Amino acid sequence: MFRNLLRKPVFLVVLALLAGWLVFLAITPGHDDDDKLDGRQRRLEDASVSAKGNVVYAAREIKQDDIIAADALEERETLQIKIPFDALTSSSLAVGRMAKRPIAKGQRLSQNDLAPMKDEK
Repeated sequence: MFRNLLRKPVFLVVLALLAGWLVFLAITPGHDDDDKLDGRQRRLEDASVSAKGNVVYAAREIKQDDIIAADALEERETLQIKIPFDALTSSSLAVGRMAKRPIAKGQRLSQNDLAPMKDEK
């Protein structure tokens, strides 16, 4: 009986399609993996958008050529994506340095506001 089925072309076509379908299912990644990946990617994007860092601002007016004191500065938490590349992120980077130009109260400090240190050129 089985020998008779193997001789019929319809049966062979169905058998070939079934074998192909099984191979397809075996090598195709599941949709669950894609959903997990999309979820992880969304969480990473959300985390990078909501990540925060510190930015240094003048707590009071600082005159040109003044040596910057710690009480003249304040650090504020800001979204990471809004922090300019040249912004100071720690008041320790400015304390003891000379102001290259006048700095208004509430102004964000950058490297460009500080005179070079004696060993910098």
